[in-house]
Amino acid sequence: MNPQSREQANHLLEVHGADPARWPVPSRALLEQADPGLRTQQQSLDAWLATSVPPPAPARLRAAILLAAHEAAASRRSGVLEALLALWQDLGGARLAVPAFALALALGVGLGAGMLPALSAPSDAANDDLLSLAMIDDGYAVLFTEEVSP
Repeated sequence: MNPQSREQANHLLEVHGADPARWPVPSRALLEQADPGLRTQQQSLDAWLATSVPPPAPARLRAAILLAAHEAAASRRSGVLEALLALWQDLGGARLAVPAFALALALGVGLGAGMLPALSAPSDAANDDLLSLAMIDDGYAVLFTEEVSP
């Protein structure tokens, strides 16, 4: 038995415990070279750790953690808000917003008025719709021929 591999096996036994499933796959063969007394100790320690239940955190500790998380979130929100406010001021604030709003309003009214004649369809559009329907379904052809015929 190589003393260096026994030292390495004992070290891995102390680090990973006695369960071979927790060991790195290439090193599992070294488990047999570990000290039997140390292996027995590690097995009892593993069994005790598996059955032990950690105590709940004290209420003061939980409150302190929650308070720290809340303060961190609040500082991030205020940091973003301050950055947006600084950007708003750098861009000109209300001096920029008022003309931009007026331009958007004028474009909306102008485009709306310009599109109004295009939206009102001429009377021939009704005939075009009936013709399209007549091409799809023969039942509508009767309506189209009655409207056109004298």
